Amino acid sequence: MAARAILIQACLLVLFTPEGVRAADRPGI
Repeated sequence: MAARAILIQACLLVLFTPEGVRAADRPGI
């Protein structure tokens, strides 16, 4: 169960990273 929480936290961290935001802004995704 803890592994799932860690995965979610990692995903959120990437999403909130400027690099992640730029990737999300790209029309490719």
